[in-house]
Amino acid sequence: KRLGLGELAVLAATVEDLVHSEAFELLSMAYEAHNLSTHEALETEWQEDLVMMTFVTFYLMPWTQKARNDSSALDRALERAYRDIDWKLAMLWSDDLKGAIKYESQAEHNPFSKTSAHFGTYPLMSRLVEQFIDGYGMF
Repeated sequence: KRLGLGELAVLAATVEDLVHSEAFELLSMAYEAHNLSTHEALETEWQEDLVMMTFVTFYLMPWTQKARNDSSALDRALERAYRDIDWKLAMLWSDDLKGAIKYESQAEHNPFSKTSAHFGTYPLMSRLVEQFIDGYGMF
């Protein structure tokens, strides 16, 4: 039996939902790996960068996920990832996405403010991860 357009659309939506669910799970794992709460705002821009670096490492190098409960193993995994050109390119692109989201967020809240707030909240980090996942492979 052939798939119709409707069935194909349902299949595509299901796959997209699975990919997003996995991405949010990896983001939560990245928070957990650094003993950060998803219920509290990140305090510094360094924390948001660390979470994103860890997420990208877990996403591009799935075997590193097992290091999430061992801080020295996680540090080694991040050091190895830092030497990988694909990881570096993904992080550059992630930084571009982050800048775009910050710009959009600032325009929504107070376009005349000179302050440059860091992401801080889990919903904004989730938005970054979602855009990263949606566009990965196209940059």
